[in-house]
Amino acid sequence: MEIAIDFAIQCSPDHPYVKEHPQWFKWRPDGTVQYAENPPKKYQDVLPVNFETEDWENLWKELKSIVDYWIDKGGKIFRVDNPHTKSFIFWEWLIGEINKEHDDIIFLAEAFTRPRVMEKLGKVGFNQSYSYFTWRNSKEEFEEYLTQLTKSEMRE
Repeated sequence: MEIAIDFAIQCSPDHPYVKEHPQWFKWRPDGTVQYAENPPKKYQDVLPVNFETEDWENLWKELKSIVDYWIDKGGKIFRVDNPHTKSFIFWEWLIGEINKEHDDIIFLAEAFTRPRVMEKLGKVGFNQSYSYFTWRNSKEEFEEYLTQLTKSEMRE
């Protein structure tokens, strides 16, 4: 049996990281949480991670340690929640570091975004994605998309 991990980078308000590393999260000047928003939704049950923190190196190492932990437990596939809303430099570093030690790990991007952003995610190391297939329904739409993926500059 293969194990796939849902890697959603965020924390509940009562997670120990919030007290131990408040700089890892997004806060408003008044000290309240800067919640992630996807109008009309406002995600008030999770704290968004601040990839622009001055303590980014420790944050990145901690996130890598989470991936390493699940690999040690048998995880081979990481379905990443909204990677396009996080630092692309982080993903390039993380996936590169993991690939140095494990060439069989798959990073799947769940990113409902534009094709150019999906292309960037592929270039930083994501192996697979599942965003635009859900919006392509006809044979012609699939053929056009597959041609774009296999015969255009996106192929790289």
